[in-house]
Amino acid sequence: AVVVVAVVLIVSLDTCSSSAPSLQKPNIIIFFGDDWGYGDLGANWNGSQGLTPNLDKLANSGIRFTDFHVAASVCTPSRAGLLTGRLGLRTGVVRNFGPSSLFGLPLNESTIAEFLKAKTNYRTGMIGKWHLGTANGHHPIHRGFDSYVGVPYSIDMGCGATPTITFAPNNATDNSTLCPRCPYDGEKPPILPPDTHCGRSCGCADFDIGVPVFKNETIIAQPMDLDKLSGVYMKAAAEFIETSVALGNPFFLYYAASHTHVPQNVGPEWKEYAPFQGALREMDAEAGNVVNTLTQLGVADNTLILVTGDNGPWECKCSLTGSHGPYKGQWQKDQDGGSSSKTTLWEGGHRVVGLAHWPAGITNPRVSSALVSSLDYMPTIASLVGASLPTDREFDGKDISHILMSDSDEGHNTLYHPLSGACGSGSIMAMRYGSYKAHWVTGGAKSCNSGQSKCVQHDTPLIFDLSKDVAETKPMSTKEAEPIAKIMTQLRQSLLHNISNTAHSYANYQTGAAGEAANCCNAKNVACACNGTETLHSYLKPNYL
Repeated sequence: AVVVVAVVLIVSLDTCSSSAPSLQKPNIIIFFGDDWGYGDLGANWNGSQGLTPNLDKLANSGIRFTDFHVAASVCTPSRAGLLTGRLGLRTGVVRNFGPSSLFGLPLNESTIAEFLKAKTNYRTGMIGKWHLGTANGHHPIHRGFDSYVGVPYSIDMGCGATPTITFAPNNATDNSTLCPRCPYDGEKPPILPPDTHCGRSCGCADFDIGVPVFKNETIIAQPMDLDKLSGVYMKAAAEFIETSVALGNPFFLYYAASHTHVPQNVGPEWKEYAPFQGALREMDAEAGNVVNTLTQLGVADNTLILVTGDNGPWECKCSLTGSHGPYKGQWQKDQDGGSSSKTTLWEGGHRVVGLAHWPAGITNPRVSSALVSSLDYMPTIASLVGASLPTDREFDGKDISHILMSDSDEGHNTLYHPLSGACGSGSIMAMRYGSYKAHWVTGGAKSCNSGQSKCVQHDTPLIFDLSKDVAETKPMSTKEAEPIAKIMTQLRQSLLHNISNTAHSYANYQTGAAGEAANCCNAKNVACACNGTETLHSYLKPNYL
């Protein structure tokens, strides 16, 4: 009984908040990459040096976290966790939504934007990939954002106005891997081959709908010319920041880039590079565009920029994917093969880039080993703006403003990782306790040129000591791990008990024509194509074509 009480205390203490020192309320920007591995930042990994100069500048003049994690290792649940500060078992969001989803992030869950609109005078904007539903009140404009420019889901969930590369070639210059442009002139959709690397029946994904770009609730282009998508984002970011500064409001901008997810179409400046490298360089240019705009308007010093990504690299995409750096999940590779990145519980799936840059607030720029998470964004932002979090629900993140504004590197003691597609969705099957990492499930994801690794459940979890073995190569012996495994099992059980006995939501994953219609400009056309070309062209002039 004493042990159980101690476990409950550990769980509650790890989620409590502290108050930030008094300072003028900062502007806040979250810059969020897509399928962007820990090793795809020059400041993190020698193999990426020279590819991310703008992001490296932020890393070298702010805080670069080496133990930063996301709420899940796949798109939608990761984004829901970032915006709510709550794990998927609490929000109900445990897998991806798509073009035909009728619902999205449950409406009784509060996003950072909704929280700021209710409690402060912040102006809120979103740019980029949403992936939390658009139909029936789930569109970003109905979830707290004053303005929105972006795509409703992943850019491989549809066809583009020009050919795209969404297969996983060994040689990315092989034109046979190109997906053709949308069939928006009335021709029949082509018969498309499968993506055998990732186990997809159609290598061009949802080819029956063009990728749409929204400006607020209006589709301004469908199908989108994905070569120009980063230009749209950069234009929108500059507009939002300029308008906010002119109005005199502090602002919150959630910038969810579409890079480096496939397809990796880029503007002309980046076409000389291989697809992944070009996409990474263009995403870095997007970050540079944001910083340049802030600097030109004189608001860079009091703008907090938080940088991370939704999950690690999508390994089965071969040369179209990035690097997890030292977080190899080597035990998985040695045992059964398969991926140890996106969708998995290995470090390469959920340990990602984590940066914080805020000249006026960060007193000690440094490399921090604090154990922190994207779940911490909501509680930290609440502290920085001087507003109280809702008391009718539990939060899995904690206020880390003390790390930003002092020399402290005290983060979480425990952190929980849900299944994210490999072997299931939502259940907590891995966790951190100090430097120890437990796995109750392994396997289940494909890597490049590999078969499907088997899902294996471990009644006694595998325990790795990450202070000695970041590559997760060899678990501790059963005898050595036994007392640690017992504590971690009790902590996990306590968390699950807490979730089941506190407020939690249920996401509706129903799909249908009405859901697809919410993302369709012209239902009479086979690819929903509409004449948005002039609107888009006008929007991009003069500097972003």
